[in-house]
Amino acid sequence: PPDGGEPVVVYTVWDDPNIELGPHSEWDSTFYPQGRDWTHANYIYYSEDRDTYTISFRNINTVLEFDRYTGETIRSVGRFGTHGTQNGLVQYPHAGYWTDDGTLMFLTSPPGTNESWGVEVAFDDENMVADLIWSYGNDEGHKSLILGEALRLSNDNTLVNFGSTGRLIEVTPEGEEVWSLYTSIGTFPGHTTVLEDFYGADQ
Repeated sequence: PPDGGEPVVVYTVWDDPNIELGPHSEWDSTFYPQGRDWTHANYIYYSEDRDTYTISFRNINTVLEFDRYTGETIRSVGRFGTHGTQNGLVQYPHAGYWTDDGTLMFLTSPPGTNESWGVEVAFDDENMVADLIWSYGNDEGHKSLILGEALRLSNDNTLVNFGSTGRLIEVTPEGEEVWSLYTSIGTFPGHTTVLEDFYGADQ
């Protein structure tokens, strides 16, 4: 805690009534030799504006936002989502984060596509649905096996990090490539941080 006090457990997936305990197709995964890899929580994001945490769960295909203080689930999408969405959209999600417009972005690998997409979904809390409003990666052939993210830039473009493919691609809202970077296998980027200015406004 910021005040230096003792750590407090706010949220635990074991006690989340929305998430089903028990075996599934990834239950006996050998990804980790130490034991069963049930949820494979792979990314946690704190939103200062929303004052919430968002976790991506790779093995149970869910992205979940919870209250910073109570641990109560606010909204989620995917297999154990509070909000319905396009069938199969949330598959092996990574790096769920909230934009300034209140939409959720993450990388996903929809079944049957053999590729990964950077996606943006908008939540309708009245009708309990999450609509896909933007995506990039459809028919581009980039399949990330590890990591990846989609970050909205201040110029309204999006930087899509295709994780283990070693590709970072900036695209316009229409999906046109503006800039890209490629690194060889084994040196792919993990999390990317966007710096608007190397020197600061007073330089």
